[in-house]
This record gives sequence, C-alpha cells and structure tokens, in this order.
Amino acid sequence: MTARSAAQAEDSVTITLAAGSIMDRLRLQPTIGQTPDFDGIDGAYRWTASVRALPIGEAGADEAGSGGDRLGRAPSGTPAQAMNPITLYKIDLDVQSPSGRHLQLASLLAKAE
Repeated sequence: MTARSAAQAEDSVTITLAAGSIMDRLRLQPTIGQTPDFDGIDGAYRWTASVRALPIGEAGADEAGSGGDRLGRAPSGTPAQAMNPITLYKIDLDVQSPSGRHLQLASLLAKAE
C-alpha cells in the first residue's frame, strides 16, 4: 500500500511539472490566438489545449484620469482598441500521464496586438 501511495504521489508531482512546462511554452508562442487548438506529446505525457480570445469590453483608460471610469472603460465614443490594443486569451490545457491520470490547467494571457 505504501508503494502504491508513493507511486501516486510521484505521478501527481511529475504530471504537475509537465503541465506547468507545457503551459509555459504555450504562453510564449508568438502565434498564440491564431490557432484555437493544440495537441502534442511531451515525453510520456499527451496533452491538448484550446485557446480562445475573451471579450474585454471597452478596456482602456486608467483610473488616474485618462477619461475612463473605475472599471477601466473608455470614454464614450472612444474605440476601445485605440485606447488599449490588448487581447485577452484563455488557455485551457489537459494533460494525461502514462498511468491515465488527467490534470487540467487554465491560464489567462494578455497580449499586445
């Protein structure tokens, strides 16, 4: 029983490290957002990821008085893209270990366009 518990703990640690490494590489992809789905094999781990842009509304002006309000909305009539050309992406990652265990991670990425 102890050996099985140790193997499960080791599996948990290694899948967590593998998932973190894969997520880091995804976040650094210069083409993130251009392709909605990714998959691959990283060593012994199979993974799939989906990337989607999140609507951020009229983001833009800061609280300090650039004409926006406390929620970061641009002043009326100002295109949000002109105020803040940033796209927010959500990355959902599912990693499967050789033992069949799954780990799911999600991350947000703000990218200047």
